[in-house]
Amino acid sequence: MMHESCDAIEAGVAQIVNDRLVQRRLPIDPPPVADLQAIGLNSYDVISVLLAVEQRYAISFNDDEVTSTNFQTIQSIARVTALVLARQAAV
Repeated sequence: MMHESCDAIEAGVAQIVNDRLVQRRLPIDPPPVADLQAIGLNSYDVISVLLAVEQRYAISFNDDEVTSTNFQTIQSIARVTALVLARQAAV
């Protein structure tokens, strides 16, 4: 897989989050640093976002990467996604 820039990854994660927000009939386009649960997503939604990110980028998060901190905002999800992509590219 081609290495994507951090901005491209953040845009991809934002699209996934917006898709979930639309499904829940919540306002879309939150700031990248907005707390996802504070804007209305519940834990099931966050897991759905996690699974969609794994599918979109053909990655698997390790158990220790699936934390509330890593999946709190679009920015934090993009950051952990970039780390996993870099790790997989190094293999």
